Amino acid sequence: MIKKFKDAISASTNAHELGCKMFDDLKDCDNKAKFALDILYDIEPQKLTVPTYIHKGLSWLQTKMRRGSQEIPMPTVATDPVVAGESV
Repeated sequence: MIKKFKDAISASTNAHELGCKMFDDLKDCDNKAKFALDILYDIEPQKLTVPTYIHKGLSWLQTKMRRGSQEIPMPTVATDPVVAGESV
């Protein structure tokens, strides 16, 4: 699949043509998960650059999750037999 994409990049004369070729190649691909993993493992993770909007979104989510864990108390397990609904 990666070879097909490289060939499409070389053969295309504009972005629209390239997009159509890549779309068709992906549509005919039997194993999209393998293709995605091939791309991920072809690139050194340290060299990946996270887009700013994704970084901001993940930072926002992390802040909300931290704040939420402090604001919402975790339920506790009842140890008292009366609280747990057992007879004494």
